[in-house]
Amino acid sequence: MSKWCLMDVGGTMIKYGRTDNQGKLDFQSTGMLPSNAGAGLDSVLCSLRDAFLSASSSCGIDQVCISIPGPFDFRNGISRMAHKFPSLMGYSLKEYFASLGIRAMFLHDSTAFLLGESRHGGLGDVKNALCIMLGTGLGFSMMRDRRILVDESLSPLLPLWQCPWGQGIAEDAVSTRALQCDYGIPLPIHELAGLARNGDERALHSFRTLGAALSAMIRNLSEHVPCERICLGGQIALASDLMDLQFPFPWYVCEEPRWRPLEGAAVYAGTDCEDTCLNIVPDQAAAQFRKEVWHL
Repeated sequence: MSKWCLMDVGGTMIKYGRTDNQGKLDFQSTGMLPSNAGAGLDSVLCSLRDAFLSASSSCGIDQVCISIPGPFDFRNGISRMAHKFPSLMGYSLKEYFASLGIRAMFLHDSTAFLLGESRHGGLGDVKNALCIMLGTGLGFSMMRDRRILVDESLSPLLPLWQCPWGQGIAEDAVSTRALQCDYGIPLPIHELAGLARNGDERALHSFRTLGAALSAMIRNLSEHVPCERICLGGQIALASDLMDLQFPFPWYVCEEPRWRPLEGAAVYAGTDCEDTCLNIVPDQAAAQFRKEVWHL
């Protein structure tokens, strides 16, 4: 089995590794380096190249599978993000890697996370699941019959973060920013959680407010999506005990969130076939589904 370099590209760090002879993530090869997301194009490309070289480590690897946030043209490797990696906007990473003699393929980071969790985490043999990533933003993915539901662009079928909620969108109510705004001081999440656990009622109220919003969002979704289990990931998920979550399905917090996207990227690369990992919903049907869920 040919080996792959694997990357999980985030706004702060690039996590990297490579597959072993069985096509699974080789944990001895993993590492992290700064992504330089706000820097110029040359600096970002240098970070990606360094991650590839660190992962491949003279193994003769000439292919890479990259987990990255959206909006993104996953088939052509072109970023459409305005809020992250501004210097990559409209630039083809697929062509960049091709110029280095490297074949590149891409998948959404929430798809990668859920693939990794379904094959190597707490979902076991579960066929229908939801994955919620609580951090700087609100990540979300859905799995039906062991395949991730996406639209024709290979983006999540339901981009929960931008769905209408209150006077704004869902991410206004469920994110790091939402917690900090409710509390009134932009403290790191672990500090806010520590305050809440030590009796700070205002901090505890902030977590419960977020938990109530997220619970309502998932209840609203439940009648439209079959689900056996929910997985929570991201830094805020580590404070799930403070949120008083009321989901209509059993849920748990991912035990090994750091490398799950790389494990998912290994699954995706190993199949080398979208249909094996993805359930691609035509755009017209995807738009109708979003309207039905959010009553637009």
